[in-house]
Amino acid sequence: MGGPIQEEFGWRGYLLGPLQERFTALGGGVAVGLIWALWHVPLFYIPSETIYYQSSFVGFTVSITLLSVLMTWVYNNTNASLLPALLFHATWNWSQGMFPILESDPASLTMVVLLVGTTGAVVAYWGPRRLLCADDSVATHAPSR
Repeated sequence: MGGPIQEEFGWRGYLLGPLQERFTALGGGVAVGLIWALWHVPLFYIPSETIYYQSSFVGFTVSITLLSVLMTWVYNNTNASLLPALLFHATWNWSQGMFPILESDPASLTMVVLLVGTTGAVVAYWGPRRLLCADDSVATHAPSR
C-alpha cells in the first residue's frame, strides 16, 4: 500500500483536477499517466526493483497511462473519492507481485492489449470530455470538470 498511499493524494487528489479542467478528463488522465511514468524512471535503474529493472519503459508508460485514464474514470464516477482510486492502484500493484507471469513478454503484451480494449471501451461509452456516467443522479454529485 506504500506506493498507492503516497502517490494517489498527489496524482488524483491534487494534480488531476486542474488537468481535467484544462484538457478534459481523457487529457487529464493521459497527462497524469505520463507524469506518473516519469516518476518511476529511477526504479528502472535499481537492480532490486525486479518488476522495473531491465524492463521496457515504453511498455510501462503505455500501460500506466491507460491505467491512469481508467482511474480517472473511477475517480470521476465516485464523486472524486480517493479511496476507490487508491484501492484500484493497490490492486494493480498487488497483481504484479501475485502473478509473476505478468513479467513475461507474452503476458505483458496481453495485459497491454486488454488495457487498450478496456480503456477504449470506457472512453467510447462514457465520453472523453468527462468520463462520467450519463445518469443525472451520479453526474450531479460528481466534480465539475
